[in-house]
Amino acid sequence: MKLDQLRVLRAVVEAGSVKPAAESLHRTQPAVSQALKALEVQTGTEPFDRFGSRLELTPVGRRVYLQSLQVLSEVEDLNQLVRLFDKGH
Repeated sequence: MKLDQLRVLRAVVEAGSVKPAAESLHRTQPAVSQALKALEVQTGTEPFDRFGSRLELTPVGRRVYLQSLQVLSEVEDLNQLVRLFDKGH
C-alpha cells in the first residue's frame, strides 16, 4: 500500500466520486481510477460499492479509510517535524 493510494482514497471519499477527486488532485480520472484499482488489488478488498458514478464505502472500505486518515496524519506530522529540524529548531 502506497501513501499516494491512501491520498487518492481520501480524495475520492471526500469528493464522493472519481471525477471531482481527480480535479482536486490535479490528475486525470484514469490515473485516480488506476490508483484505486491498485489499492483494491493490494488489499484484496473492494473499498467502494459503485452506484453509477457515485461511490460509497463498504464496511471494510470505511475501516481502511479511517485507518488511512490516521496514517496520513502521522506522515504529515513527520514531514512537519523534519521541516522544523531543517530550519534548525
